[in-house]
Amino acid sequence: PEKDSPRFDGEGVLDFIFGAWESEPPPTEFLVEGLVPKECVAMWYGRADSLKTWLLFSMAVALSTGATWLGKYPTKKVKVGIVDYETGKKNVQKRLYMLRAGKNPNLGVACMTTLKPNQEEFWDALAAYKFDIVFVDSLRRANQGGEENDSGQAIRPLELASEFSEKTGCAVVYIHHARKEANDGWPEF
Repeated sequence: PEKDSPRFDGEGVLDFIFGAWESEPPPTEFLVEGLVPKECVAMWYGRADSLKTWLLFSMAVALSTGATWLGKYPTKKVKVGIVDYETGKKNVQKRLYMLRAGKNPNLGVACMTTLKPNQEEFWDALAAYKFDIVFVDSLRRANQGGEENDSGQAIRPLELASEFSEKTGCAVVYIHHARKEANDGWPEF
């Protein structure tokens, strides 16, 4: 509702909306059917050598062409960005070649950028590309210097991604590593 609507609380601090729940919201729009909705922040994680990067690079190629992913999941043809902090330019090029990405104007890659997802400037720069989905590999390398046990530092890239996604409609998918050891009784992921 608009600010002059009787449903808007008018306080201006939290801007609560009241009583606007009688209409059914639109259905969820998926970029990868049943898996990745538009305007989301997601994390794909697993153990080392569990093919996380390969799987998501193949998803990026499928999304950029509108192909079915893994022969099972329909995708929308969208503009895709990959921000790589881990694989390196030569290996990214090799993987995308092996995945038959070809001359694809809907697929962009940036490797080892100096801007990081824990900086607002990263998201401002990313917005200019008007991607529909961005894959960041990996959260740990993209947030170097951030103490993983300090929730404020660890959560910052996710908070900024959420604000970015809400503002632009772009989905953000982080690749993340599961813990290597679980000696404290907690599961690995």
